[in-house]
Amino acid sequence: MIIDSLAKDLKIDRDSFLKKKSIIRLEFFELNNGLRTCQKLTKITDQLIKSIYRKILSTDKISNSDLIVCAIGGYGREHLAPFSDLDLLFVPFSREKKVNIAIKKVLNILWDLGFKVGHAVRDLDEIIETAKKDFVIQTSLLDCRSICGSNENYKKVEQTIDFLFENEDRNFFLKNKIKEREERLEKKDSNSYLLEPNIKECMGGLRDLNHLFWFFKRFYKSSNLDFLNKIKVISNFEMKKLKKSLDFIITIRCYLHYLSERPNERLTFDLQKSIAESLKYKERESNLSVERMMKHYYLQIKNVKNLVQSIPQEKDFHKTEIFENKELLTSGVIIENKKILVNNEIEFKRIPENFINIFLDITKFKYKLHQNSYRFLCEEVTNLKKDFRLNSSVNKSFLELLKSDTNDEVINNLNDCGLLVKVIPEFSKINFQSQFDRYHLYTVDEHTLRAFNLFKKIDSEKKQPLEFNLPKLIVREIKNKTPLYFSILLHDIGKGYGGNHQVVGGDFARKILKYFEISSKDVEEIIWLIENHLIFSDFALHKDIEDNSVIRNFIKKISSLVRLRSLYILTIVD
Repeated sequence: MIIDSLAKDLKIDRDSFLKKKSIIRLEFFELNNGLRTCQKLTKITDQLIKSIYRKILSTDKISNSDLIVCAIGGYGREHLAPFSDLDLLFVPFSREKKVNIAIKKVLNILWDLGFKVGHAVRDLDEIIETAKKDFVIQTSLLDCRSICGSNENYKKVEQTIDFLFENEDRNFFLKNKIKEREERLEKKDSNSYLLEPNIKECMGGLRDLNHLFWFFKRFYKSSNLDFLNKIKVISNFEMKKLKKSLDFIITIRCYLHYLSERPNERLTFDLQKSIAESLKYKERESNLSVERMMKHYYLQIKNVKNLVQSIPQEKDFHKTEIFENKELLTSGVIIENKKILVNNEIEFKRIPENFINIFLDITKFKYKLHQNSYRFLCEEVTNLKKDFRLNSSVNKSFLELLKSDTNDEVINNLNDCGLLVKVIPEFSKINFQSQFDRYHLYTVDEHTLRAFNLFKKIDSEKKQPLEFNLPKLIVREIKNKTPLYFSILLHDIGKGYGGNHQVVGGDFARKILKYFEISSKDVEEIIWLIENHLIFSDFALHKDIEDNSVIRNFIKKISSLVRLRSLYILTIVD
């Protein structure tokens, strides 16, 4: 009779849970609020587990002080997506066999209900022992939250976790998390601007958001953004960015789960269209609704990427070495631990070209940009006026930066912090612009910067892979590389407007180049390269190159050896 009664009660719980879950789904599709949806799913799952826990303990004559059930991971953070796994930590305070049997009963019921449950059973000593050996386990404890059991004993769990972290080096923890993140980002699908991104694993995605919140919890014992803003760990600007990005990315994740009816994290082309329609994005001018949604998505990813790369910093770890370098082009800065730090914001902002010169100094002196300086740039760039592009000193510094021996990080940071768009506003159209074809893997801006950075590698004196040998020989024959710098940077500037993007790009290039001190001959060469940047591949892939007339037409079209070399390099990097 007891078993029948328990089964009947569990069926009632199950039916109630599924009904609530169905209502939450309907509300999500109506309100599009991902974070709120995850919190609601967390709440009803808590209620279900509490009900199961009470029934099992009552049936098996166990006290609630004998067993604590905790949520960890995404469930602990109250970010439980529709088809996410449940991560549970069972903490027994009794060695009686019936407690372990009760744990198995709870798990079996959850599995029977269709949950995928990741779990661990650890007493207080084992919590410390396992966490010291495994940083993944240690990290999961940062999100630990009580579901069931006596408050008095959960306080003991909290005290154990606090004791663990108080006696572990937080800088060592951070260094390990940074290393873990770097290893994750080495994987092929970690690029932020893939056209079909993995929203969880990519740079700037959900794992990066979690990385940031773990840092906050480990160093400031809270991930509450309002509190962190109040104690000046993050600015108003950063707080607003984080809140918006978190909710938008989690909303996209909820859509992926609901539409796929499984724990899917890949934002594929077909799902992009469905989600854009559900979020009620409209077509505007030459932009499809799905393109507008993806631009919004990539913007949030960029915001998270900027913050996760600049906010987490070690505390009290190094002896600070500060000095001034009189040779620096940038004013208002000092060198702190071999990083350029903006220490006088008023002086820095007084001279507009400082925004570009700081990147020139990084390149020239091989310093790194201090994380706080990058945060400062990301925020202050938004305050730069339209006349920034009219400043001849800014444009002169930008041209020098293009020609300098930069690395990928410098050019990418220039774009990510928003400076590239301030110098060349027309670049904003191709920023985060999707390309719905089978030829491209990345957004237009990412493709463009990868092409530019590849050219810099080919042009570098550093040793490169064997496939670079011929391009390197060709580049050495090109005496004036200014046309190449600009034609590569602007070769797709005409995309997203409809029509022939080569012709549109040539028109835009003419307007852009008037702001730079470039000879009229170079301007015409840049425009020619942009307008004709596909002819090399067109002839190679779509013409009969065994036909002499085809070769003659190709030669006539190009007309000079200088153009042939430049067009070859542009084609290679494109």
